[in-house]
Amino acid sequence: MSYDSKFGSSVKAARLTQNYSQEELAAKAGCSQSAISRLENGNLDAVSDEIAHTICSELGIDPKSYQPNEIYLACTNPTCPLNFLYLLNGGQIGCKPWMTRGSPDKDMYCPACGSLLANRCQDIKCGAPLVSGNAHCSKCGKAYAELPRELKRISNPKRYIEEHNATRKQYLEI
Repeated sequence: MSYDSKFGSSVKAARLTQNYSQEELAAKAGCSQSAISRLENGNLDAVSDEIAHTICSELGIDPKSYQPNEIYLACTNPTCPLNFLYLLNGGQIGCKPWMTRGSPDKDMYCPACGSLLANRCQDIKCGAPLVSGNAHCSKCGKAYAELPRELKRISNPKRYIEEHNATRKQYLEI
């Protein structure tokens, strides 16, 4: 679950109102005091969703009231014509996924390839919210759109990229 920027300051206000120290809240939530501090200072990735729900429960905060109205969504299909391909050092192909904004409560699909748009890092251990403009997760570094093996071994990556991006341009002009 994603939270808006007011979530951390609301946790701090509720904690102080209820006379909890950061250490006491951390012990009840099952995390470190430094994680509580980072959360209160705006680092919304400082705790897992499970711990955030525990904190909300402990402090009497409704977590749904801090969900953003819009989130970033990305097409993680690496062959989608809307995704931008580029040449990396060493001749490999990189992929920057096409992104849009949407509702956290509604599934959206890519208008070009029909894939379900992702709103989080696809790494099961990470799951961080997507960051606009990035090709990789800002938390774990995993590419948002992993290229299939056959594209990693292509003989002329520069030509493939040019052809793909020409198709992309046609889609964007529609």
